[in-house]
Amino acid sequence: MQYSVGSVGRVFMARADHGANVLAEIKNLAVKEGIRTAVVFLVGALEKASLVTGPKECTLPPEPNWSRFSDGRELLGLGTIISKDDEPLVHLHGSAGKDEHTLTGCVREEAFTYLVTEVVILEVTGTAAVRRYMAEFGLNILDFTE
Repeated sequence: MQYSVGSVGRVFMARADHGANVLAEIKNLAVKEGIRTAVVFLVGALEKASLVTGPKECTLPPEPNWSRFSDGRELLGLGTIISKDDEPLVHLHGSAGKDEHTLTGCVREEAFTYLVTEVVILEVTGTAAVRRYMAEFGLNILDFTE
């Protein structure tokens, strides 16, 4: 296991309002505030979103299994902001549910807020964490080598 030790820096409390793409809002905040590494917590609701709900098959690189909804769902999310080439990349996993129907996965491309989504960002300072593209996985992977 690779790791790096850091400290909690600034703490941001934010709100994404109805109709906002919460992924874009988080990235815009990270750019504006110079956040390079952070942990992100979300609670609220999404009107519509796209999630990768696992691979179609366990192959490398994986072919994503896409799931989408547009029926308004409650959201609980956890993610990271890790920079790649000085660009903050948001990696968000979440569960979005309505009645007994819940999707859990990697929230990608779009995540439009229904009513409000509350966002808490804990900046992590002093760590060597970055994202690097790994062709084997076809993904930008958390890395600590400089």
